[in-house]
Amino acid sequence: MLTEDLADLHNTLTLEIEHNRQRMVRLGVELGLMHPEVQRCSEQLDVLLLRFYHTDKLMRQFDCAKSLEVSASKEYTFI
Repeated sequence: MLTEDLADLHNTLTLEIEHNRQRMVRLGVELGLMHPEVQRCSEQLDVLLLRFYHTDKLMRQFDCAKSLEVSASKEYTFI
């Protein structure tokens, strides 16, 4: 359940990041890179990216812990 929630959040953040990036580029072309709206959009993108990286890290940690549990539960036969 936790991995599904993290995966959903990861996908949502990916879409929000791409939308915000496209918006920032469009505004930058229209208004100039130093315009306050472009700067605000850049700051929002920074926050989204930090959330994305944090979520990605949690997913990796959970997957590693999960794979360790699976490995520990397997029985091995040596010939």
